[in-house]
Amino acid sequence: MRSEPDDPGGRTGGDRTDRRADPWGTVSLNVRELGPPKLLRETLERVETLGDDDVLIRYNDRTPQFPFPRLDDRGFAYAAVETDETDAVVTAIRPAGRG
Repeated sequence: MRSEPDDPGGRTGGDRTDRRADPWGTVSLNVRELGPPKLLRETLERVETLGDDDVLIRYNDRTPQFPFPRLDDRGFAYAAVETDETDAVVTAIRPAGRG
């Protein structure tokens, strides 16, 4: 997987998503500066745009709890990992049943 975009301080507005061309179809979403319910809404809106082979890499300041049941309901697989390297909890989200 690709690492976080070159803006470790976080971006605002539409710039939170990095949609650069990528052979693995990864999309980055930094929600560290968003509060509820916007961070959940942004995540669910982004995953709905993923193709079958795409992965959403989500950066948060803590382990998310609310998205997981909703991702399960929508048929997405996910894994969250805390990392000191990016000072974030990184969650990879992809359509279930894929690579």
